[in-house]
Amino acid sequence: LLLAGLGLATALFLITAFFRKTGLKELASYSSPQQMLWVDQGTQLRRKCGVFLYALALVALLAEVTFFNTQFRLVFPEFSDWANIQLDRIIFWALILKTLFFTRYNFAQLLVTDIVYFALRWVFFNNHNPWLVFAIFFVIAAKDLKMEEICLPYALASALGTGTTILFSLFGVWGYTVLQEHYNITVRRWFGFTFHNTLGGVLFGLCSAWLLYRQAKARWADWLAVFAVGCFTMFGVASRTAGLCIFFLVIASLCGRYLEFLLKMKPIQVLLSA
Repeated sequence: LLLAGLGLATALFLITAFFRKTGLKELASYSSPQQMLWVDQGTQLRRKCGVFLYALALVALLAEVTFFNTQFRLVFPEFSDWANIQLDRIIFWALILKTLFFTRYNFAQLLVTDIVYFALRWVFFNNHNPWLVFAIFFVIAAKDLKMEEICLPYALASALGTGTTILFSLFGVWGYTVLQEHYNITVRRWFGFTFHNTLGGVLFGLCSAWLLYRQAKARWADWLAVFAVGCFTMFGVASRTAGLCIFFLVIASLCGRYLEFLLKMKPIQVLLSA
């Protein structure tokens, strides 16, 4: 459906350009003016609708990851399966609508989007991994969004789902207390999730979203709170990679605030990109 919609939009772009006698150089320029697909009207309102749809898809995805696919699934498997199917539908429709009706493009950008989606969709046909489809949809639909517009709903939804799952685990609501897995002398605590590194990844995403949202107004309370989450991830959950990434995130955020000149150095930029 998305591929067909993008193809029709590209054809309409070409037809419109032909009647307007748009030059090939202007048409192929990646920096030429952008417009909404189909009818270029109500741009500001449609942008806000696009932000809402993308945030809705993020919240639905986080509900799956942080709640319905945790130990909740072991206790209520049938309801969990039903809820995941409904949430998947919300994600797909929200992202398809966002991409086709609430995103600005010029012809070059739209053509690149067509090619990228077609190629990655072909990869999916060969491995049938649904998470790859989610990744494709979220990357394409993220166009025309500002980071701060989506970081707050991401952080709030992640904190709500993760906090609920951890509390339910600690109080034995699932029928378990804190699932543990032993690796030699290391105890990995799952806290309601089905694997300790899943929880570590969720906490790293939560901390990233919060610091990105708060970076311009971050205070020591923000950095200390994220550092505390890093300590919990490292020593409580024993997800070492995620814990180290959270510590590095705090250091990078502090450097961005107080040592901005470091971020302009090429080696530092390469390290951060890695």
